[in-house]
Amino acid sequence: MKIAIHGADGDFSERWIEYCEKNHIDFQIVDCFDSKIIKTLENCKVLLWHWRWIQPESQIVARQIIASVEKMGILVYPNLDTCWHYDDKIGQKYLLEALGAPLITTDIFYSKEKALEFIKNAHFPKVFKLRCGSASTNVKLAKTRKEAERLCQKSFSSGFKPMGEFFADSKIKIKHTKDMSHFFEKIKRMPKFFIKYYYANRIIPRQIGYIYFQDFLPGNDFDTRITIVGDRAFGLIRHARKDDFRASGSGSVDYDHKKIDKRFLNIAFEITEKIGARTLAFDFLLDAFGEPKICEISYCLPSFRIFESEGYWDKNLVWHPGNYYIEDLIIQDILQELQIKR
Repeated sequence: MKIAIHGADGDFSERWIEYCEKNHIDFQIVDCFDSKIIKTLENCKVLLWHWRWIQPESQIVARQIIASVEKMGILVYPNLDTCWHYDDKIGQKYLLEALGAPLITTDIFYSKEKALEFIKNAHFPKVFKLRCGSASTNVKLAKTRKEAERLCQKSFSSGFKPMGEFFADSKIKIKHTKDMSHFFEKIKRMPKFFIKYYYANRIIPRQIGYIYFQDFLPGNDFDTRITIVGDRAFGLIRHARKDDFRASGSGSVDYDHKKIDKRFLNIAFEITEKIGARTLAFDFLLDAFGEPKICEISYCLPSFRIFESEGYWDKNLVWHPGNYYIEDLIIQDILQELQIKR
């Protein structure tokens, strides 16, 4: 048995490599962007590849490579069911609707005429989104019909940068700087991040030819993120930014598991199983009637958020306290699946 691990800075691979070394598991580091990657994987049973938007080339080819590798009988994290809809809110809309999931009402239009007709009869505000972007990037509140019409004009003319502007939400980023040393550390990293944003905005296609509106649900001062990892559910609350409706990227997090609405857990377990995902994070809000609604889903998330959650629920909603690394749980689950398969 050999595990192939795609290694990259800042992803899960460092912990995966450490886990394999510690547990004497045969592994090799691979480059999934190598043209000969299929040949390289011929003698492997597992591929671990934590691909993210920050590597824009992965947006071009990751789904296609994963689909091909699965045809070889190799177990992959993430498998295609886990990740084909990653950073694709359009794909998520159709997938969640097909499964009967409680998605916030979402409308997408691919012609300016139909979009303007919708805007003329719609109630505002509406949440405008691009199909890609994380930490509330590319999410705006269209408060009036006029604002929606301006967004519509741009959507069907010049379009939008896929990763947004580098200095977007700069005031919020500065506000969450802990101290001067932390501030200067951010300044030090700016050139590297600037290059990544610039490169991503050049590689990923400009967002044009569609417009995405989601109903605005007032009265939500926070959202609830539930992350499913195998048969475990981790939960946390993210408070909205000051004078803003967005919670993602706010940096204000509450890990008190007693505050988590158990309905979110049941829905997340059910939908993850229907999708066939190995891991999946859900962002939940409540509608005007207090009913759970899914805002977005994502297979990618920061590892430390799982570790700091201080425990998880199983499918019977029994709480298991402790600190867990999502990387360890992923590799444990996939090795168990491999053992069952053998």
